[in-house]
Amino acid sequence: MATPTPTTPPPPRKPSQPPALGRKKIRIVCISDTHNLQLKPPDGDVLIHAGDMTNAGSHTELKKAIEWISGLEHEVKIVIAGNHDGVTLDPLFFKEFGGYFHNSNLQSHEESLQLFVSTKAKSRGVVYLNHETERVVLKDGRTFKVFGSPWSKKVGMWGFGYDEPSYLGESLWADVPADTEVMVTHGPPRYHLDSPQAPKIGCECLRQTLWKVRPALHVFGHVHQGRGVEVVKWDIETPHIQYKELSTTKISDPAPESKKLFKVDLTKIAEREETCLVNAAIAMQPWRKGIGHAGRNKAIVVDLIVDMVDLRTGAQR
Repeated sequence: MATPTPTTPPPPRKPSQPPALGRKKIRIVCISDTHNLQLKPPDGDVLIHAGDMTNAGSHTELKKAIEWISGLEHEVKIVIAGNHDGVTLDPLFFKEFGGYFHNSNLQSHEESLQLFVSTKAKSRGVVYLNHETERVVLKDGRTFKVFGSPWSKKVGMWGFGYDEPSYLGESLWADVPADTEVMVTHGPPRYHLDSPQAPKIGCECLRQTLWKVRPALHVFGHVHQGRGVEVVKWDIETPHIQYKELSTTKISDPAPESKKLFKVDLTKIAEREETCLVNAAIAMQPWRKGIGHAGRNKAIVVDLIVDMVDLRTGAQR
């Protein structure tokens, strides 16, 4: 998984200082692939839904999904679409194939999109990301930079699908900002929580981007069977070698008997040296006419240390 290159890798960025005055813990609740299931997730400061809120992306399904998500008590709800939601939310796919999915039941891409980006949705804490970055600031000043994207490698006829190019520079992941702290994508990186039966579902260009950016947390879903948590330690010291990993550590559920949550403590993660990967799929089985709901996983809850910002001046403490 290492690619020889004559180019020296970017200089390693020093990890932040240990938690002290000016930094504070935040609790992030991670879910994905709920496919019309409206569960009651655990309490937390921020909710992340990494796509596939619905089965077929109809306006009715999407409306029910946003009503459910926006009504949750988490202060901020970060939402991206998945390939199933993209039937309507991906404008190009909808224009070409929307009629095939929805038959004579007329849908509107614009009306469906407004459900997520309207003033009402924003006032209820919804942050909808469509391959873009947002600086999240909580009411008490805790803050982090998140990049969210609905795109995943093309599998079947669904929205927000792409054919992976040969080089990262040609990939849509090449523009992820270097200071991203949390990444949310629908699809997984290659070799990580992307299904041993179908490893090509994971994207190699996305994995390479993780090496370059090294966010503390990457949340995704899409591959229901890949659900779980890993921590990757990146090799950023070896000259002339890019995209190399030093180790991958699987994180086990500390309370597997509990039906409430899978808790992950990232308060001591080596920032810009390690990335915690979370496949947060709720549906257990592959999606096939709803059989994914034959069983459900519990939400994965991550504790992370983030910066504080002075809300009066906007300056970070």
